[in-house]
Amino acid sequence: IVDQLSLPDPVRHVHGFRRTNIAIEHRELPRRERLDALWDIVRDPKMRPAIVYAPTRREAEQAAEELSSYVACAAYHAGMDAAKRTEVQTAFQKDRLDIIVATIAFGMGIDKPNVRTVVHLALPSSLEGYYQEIGRAGRDGKASRAVLLSSYADMKTQEYFLNRNYPDIRELRSLLRLIPPEGRPRQDFQNGEKEASLDRLLMIGALSQEHNGLILRKEDRSDWEKVYTEQRSHRQKQINEVLRFVENSARCRMLQLLDHFGDKDAQGAACGLCDVCVPSLRSAARKERPLDALELASAQKLWEYLQIEKDPVAVGRLYRDCGELLGVERRAFEQLLEAFAQAGDIQIEHASFQKGDERIEFRKVEALRSKPSVAWDDLRVAGAKTASRKTTQKSKAKTPKRQGAVALDQGLLEKLKVWRKGEAQKRKIPAYCILSDRSLEEIAEQVPRSREQLLTISGIGPVKGEQFGAKILELVGTR
Repeated sequence: IVDQLSLPDPVRHVHGFRRTNIAIEHRELPRRERLDALWDIVRDPKMRPAIVYAPTRREAEQAAEELSSYVACAAYHAGMDAAKRTEVQTAFQKDRLDIIVATIAFGMGIDKPNVRTVVHLALPSSLEGYYQEIGRAGRDGKASRAVLLSSYADMKTQEYFLNRNYPDIRELRSLLRLIPPEGRPRQDFQNGEKEASLDRLLMIGALSQEHNGLILRKEDRSDWEKVYTEQRSHRQKQINEVLRFVENSARCRMLQLLDHFGDKDAQGAACGLCDVCVPSLRSAARKERPLDALELASAQKLWEYLQIEKDPVAVGRLYRDCGELLGVERRAFEQLLEAFAQAGDIQIEHASFQKGDERIEFRKVEALRSKPSVAWDDLRVAGAKTASRKTTQKSKAKTPKRQGAVALDQGLLEKLKVWRKGEAQKRKIPAYCILSDRSLEEIAEQVPRSREQLLTISGIGPVKGEQFGAKILELVGTR
């Protein structure tokens, strides 16, 4: 606006981003546990109506199918025909649906005042999108909730999409050389890798496409490399901003969002609602465990390293010298960093440097204290146990059966597999989406006799317990 109106020295006002009735919460959970967590969140009628954002169409349909066993729920995504989308959206707006599970195709122009909960089943692609999506909760001014479920694997997914949507600039240069002055038909580039590069060059104006599909070079866009580099850096910055928001468990979530948008109210009072302001919110949902011997050694070495290196150290270097050498998995090392950051012992910052045509983004760590605030024996990390790098599938296979372990009931295991296959075919989903092999083997080993015992099996939470518990216990009883 300032540029278009040629305003010489305008006063800018950035205000109004604060929402005083939304409790924002982040939970670290592997994907396999998120549907159970989702049901825990929305099973209370007070938490509905709810909008659930899934990262893919398939996951939206899967979540909607599971939830629809208990509440009025439907999926919504761009792969549905327009009439079906309109039908689902109207049903939700008129309170005929309790929950809608959608991709980001849903929500623009929606003004449903009584949405009580918004759940994200994966990391959002940007804080702008995330803020807009959680903003659909509590428009009536009543207490509402926004819960973000993610894990380290989501970061890798974001990196994959970044590299897919923004190929290496050398690939773009190589493709440009394949376009002669007279042009070339688009059909010559009908494969995944080249087509992605072609689309990116068309978007930034280095190429143009005629009505007949002929691709032409635009010689007047000699600045395309600069434009492309800036676009890729901007997308990387958006991902980093989301990661910073998730990782920063030391500052009010709402204040973080206000600060991102430049709202001066970011210097005001904390919201008093989020998982940072109300630690009991976080601890109630947070699974924690003590460190194993390798992780403890890694934590101690990490701390000694940071005391010697007074300047901030790149996370990659820290992992190489304090984790990988000891055989600790990268995710377990990240959990250590998160635990120290949450305790206020270290500070994790995002930084970048230019390498040729590419801007490399990374994180760096700095110690804030001379010794940890928590005793080594009391240190806890979030999430389930991560296997050490030294434990391969081959070595697991050679590991002798633990002493006193009960042999599997092979007859029951076969019955369970036949039942699972039938359920998967009926629902038209892969068998592992019903229950994993590990879950079936645990059932055949532990032979649970009650719903309570069944819920101790890995992979069986409240949702799957309600959905499949009676049948599984029936199979156990007839083994």
